[in-house]
Amino acid sequence: GADYAPVGYAAVVTGNATDGTYSARLGRFDEVYAGGINGPPVPGEEPAGTDFIYQDVQLPSQLPASGHFLLTFSYNIQSYDSINYDWFDMLVEDPTSGAVLLSVVHDGNPSPDWGPYWNGGWQNVSVDLSAFAGSTVRLWFGDRQDGYGDQTATWIDNVKLNCH
Repeated sequence: GADYAPVGYAAVVTGNATDGTYSARLGRFDEVYAGGINGPPVPGEEPAGTDFIYQDVQLPSQLPASGHFLLTFSYNIQSYDSINYDWFDMLVEDPTSGAVLLSVVHDGNPSPDWGPYWNGGWQNVSVDLSAFAGSTVRLWFGDRQDGYGDQTATWIDNVKLNCH
């Protein structure tokens, strides 16, 4: 069986999806940052820490007819902060130890400044998980915010793992 665990500001939402109506949103994103470029902190407007979801999946020992266990997903980051402070990660982890087996995505606003709105647009990811055949892995998606007040959120959609 698979496990699913949302933590913090993780929600199923409408209004920003690549397919259908719904996507997962990680991070709080409900206030415009009014401080301007490199402006002051706004206490209470942004959580400090990582909001995440994950799913544990047991990959069969036998590779599918395609020859690969292919994980695909789409994500969209919107932010008022720099990747130096807020970001999105997608990791493949060992579900027992929490060790990172593969860092798939580390992304955010490339500007060194915080304050202006930035939308990274929908990004499509494809990664081969065949090296983990016969293992259980954790597919971990996390949105990190620094609590400064300039919110960042990541929308995740179309997560698929081809095991046939």
